[in-house]
Amino acid sequence: MMRPMMRPMMPHHPTTASRVTSAVAASVVLLVGSAFIADVTPGPAQDPFPLRGTYTWTFEIAGHGTQVSTHVFAADSVLYEMDGPAYATRYTIHHESYDAAEGRWVGHTGNGIYYVMFFADRTDESVSVYKHRCTSRDEAYAFPLPAPDATADHGWNTYLRQP
Repeated sequence: MMRPMMRPMMPHHPTTASRVTSAVAASVVLLVGSAFIADVTPGPAQDPFPLRGTYTWTFEIAGHGTQVSTHVFAADSVLYEMDGPAYATRYTIHHESYDAAEGRWVGHTGNGIYYVMFFADRTDESVSVYKHRCTSRDEAYAFPLPAPDATADHGWNTYLRQP
C-alpha cells in the first residue's frame, strides 16, 4: 500500500493587501479605544470614612415632646433611627462614596432614595451633621455644601457620641 506524499506545511506569508488591511484595522481599534478613554470621567471620591459608632441628637418639638435622632456609623452603611412622640422611623443607608475634602458622604436605601450628608466640627465627643434626602443619585452628588446657618432639612445639628 502506497502512502500519499505529504507536502511540508509552508509558513503563511501575508500578501501586501492583507498587511495593509491589518494595519488599518489596528489603527481603527486604537482610535476608537482612545476616544473611549478620553471621555472617561473620574468617579466619586472613595476616601475612607472616619466615623464609627453611635451618635445622637436630642431635641424638643413644641406640644409633642422629646425626639431622638440616631445615626450608627459603620464602614459600609449608616443605620438611622428617629424615635419620639411626633415621629418614628428606622432605615439603613448603604455607603456609596465619601469625599473627605468636602465632607460629603453619599448613600442609598436600596429603593432609589439617596441621601447626602455633610460633616463638620468633628471632635472625639461630637460631630455636626447636615443630611438631605435626594430623589436621585445625580442630585446627591450635585447638592451644594450647605451654609453654616442653613435651616432647610433641619439645618446643621450637633450629634453626641454615645459610649
